[in-house]
Amino acid sequence: MNSKKALIYTTIISYIMAGLYVLVTGVQFQAGIHKLLEGTMYIVLAGNILVAEYYENKRLKTILVCLFGLLAPFSFSGLQKWINYSGTTSLGPFMALWDIAMAIALLEDV
Repeated sequence: MNSKKALIYTTIISYIMAGLYVLVTGVQFQAGIHKLLEGTMYIVLAGNILVAEYYENKRLKTILVCLFGLLAPFSFSGLQKWINYSGTTSLGPFMALWDIAMAIALLEDV
């Protein structure tokens, strides 16, 4: 498996697990979002990525690329409030990097 597909499938698994974790435990990764909405959002996004990748749906991939491209500056600037339980402040830029990497990985097939 190439690194592009590995990133995409790792993200799908991570989003499913994050969504289930939020829904089951109530512990959140983002501030300012209701836990039911956050958990559901991760699972729905994972499903969309899986459908786009499995069925090679170029239109859905384009929409996801735009979404990840939009989310990256939100994470980097701090508008998207990530809860970092370790107390460090570098989580936003790292999440922005992940969003950009996902956009590039999905964009390769569009």
